[in-house]
Amino acid sequence: MSMEEHRPTQNSSKLIETIALWIMTGYAFAAPLVFAPFVAANVFEFPKWFLTSMVAVLLIILTGVYMLVEKKIVLPAREYVIPISLFVVAVLASIFFSTSNKIAFFYGKAGLLLSLSFIVLSALVLLREKVAMLVYAMLGSSFILSIFQILAFLEVLPKVLTNPIFSAKTFTPMGSQLVLASFLAVILPLTITFALKTKESAQKIALFVVVGFQTVAMIFAVAQLLPSQPANPKFLPFASGWSIAMDQLKTGKTAFFGVGPDKFAIAFSRFRPVTLNQSEDWFIRFGASSNEWLNVFTTMGLLGLATFVLVILSFTRKALVVKEKSPALSAAALGLAITLVLLTVIPANIGILLPLFVLGTVLISTASSERVEINQPKVALAAAVPLLAIPLFLGFSVVKAGMAEVAFGQSLVYASENKGGETYRSQIRAITLNPYIASYRLSYSNTNLALANSIASKEELTDEDRQNITQLVSQSIREAKAAVALDPENVNSWANLAAIYRQLINFAQGADEWTVSSYVQAIRLDSTNPQLRLDLGGLLYSLNSYEDAIDQFKQAISLKPDF
Repeated sequence: MSMEEHRPTQNSSKLIETIALWIMTGYAFAAPLVFAPFVAANVFEFPKWFLTSMVAVLLIILTGVYMLVEKKIVLPAREYVIPISLFVVAVLASIFFSTSNKIAFFYGKAGLLLSLSFIVLSALVLLREKVAMLVYAMLGSSFILSIFQILAFLEVLPKVLTNPIFSAKTFTPMGSQLVLASFLAVILPLTITFALKTKESAQKIALFVVVGFQTVAMIFAVAQLLPSQPANPKFLPFASGWSIAMDQLKTGKTAFFGVGPDKFAIAFSRFRPVTLNQSEDWFIRFGASSNEWLNVFTTMGLLGLATFVLVILSFTRKALVVKEKSPALSAAALGLAITLVLLTVIPANIGILLPLFVLGTVLISTASSERVEINQPKVALAAAVPLLAIPLFLGFSVVKAGMAEVAFGQSLVYASENKGGETYRSQIRAITLNPYIASYRLSYSNTNLALANSIASKEELTDEDRQNITQLVSQSIREAKAAVALDPENVNSWANLAAIYRQLINFAQGADEWTVSSYVQAIRLDSTNPQLRLDLGGLLYSLNSYEDAIDQFKQAISLKPDF
């Protein structure tokens, strides 16, 4: 290639790298702050998932374009691409071997982990300079979060912003005081280190000002996490988390692949230690283990745990090498070390995962000499095509999921305003846009039954009313069954189906048998739960099956003698 031909290519590559840097910087700044009050279903977590997914899609597309422009395959160094790629394979394998609806995984923690992994891989190809901007971006977002926290705690925020979501002292764009405290626990020491090591006076003063706001916000967050406070978190005792993780080893599939990312609740119900019934939190169905290492082990098995450790080691090794090169890298290395401590203490949340992957990207984004480049234009073209086509499809799916979540959130707003018709139509739209989410089906089944009960409460029923009631009841049962089909290992789905059938016992033939059958299935999945035994016993008593009812009550007593 001549110098004249090389220069436009080089300019195009630089432009792509600049765009990628600004996308990553914007993501590092916006991710902790983004929330959506109009999405009442999931105001905080879903917008962060949506943003992370879209950034991953954009960066993968840019990587494909970059390879087309460069006319060569560009990969991160082997020491980084292998562990991160193996972790991606472990997540996908855990999804594949799970008994739950596999597509739904991508809309939860699994999708978040995959997106963060692809963001790191793309960034290692596209980012080679000025990656310290990501540290500045996270410092900026932490400053804004701190201001929100202070104003909310002092009850000034509701006077400025009228939306009801801002009225609570515990409000934070991160979603909860625990998530905020986790994030600040990483960023506050990072900021102090940066401030101490930088030699620029103006920057040092600005950083210490940020430290002041972060410290006050951290104190307010911790104060609300203390026992007896409204934001006091509940964690699964370590002994119980360890017991559940060990029980996963009883079968080969769960030992190697777990129950599926973000499906700890299934393992918890299946292997729940009966000793938990003696604690004051016996009624909680925990959605995460005692810390993130046990959580990964339980949900993704030995394969997931091993590959997660490899990713952490790749980040750590680079941190030890580059930590003295600049104040930003020293601060990033300390922040990474704190995330590892937090992973050992509590289950991961977005306040830990975000700095873990962003700081990891900062530390291991190095010069081009550490990249693998294959100068084969035809091979590069073949590799770039899927990097362009697949993300476009995924991006379309992410947008549809976002539209579905907005529709479902709007349905909850309508429900709170007793607008039955609007609730019904919004939930239909949500299910049409994303038919893979069991919680949409659960809500829709209950909406149908509520509308049927509302019509049935009329003093005089017309033939049309009776026809509508029959149709609504039929739809309620259909959607409850659909929720069970989407998530057959979820106790809540079976309990919801039992509750719907129970309301129909005096109106539909065979409803009593279906109710009992649904409760039995729920108990099979959560055998140490005394509440399910009590509910089934009460049902059997009402059906005059006194001996069977007594048997269920005795089992409930044996599971929790002080109930």
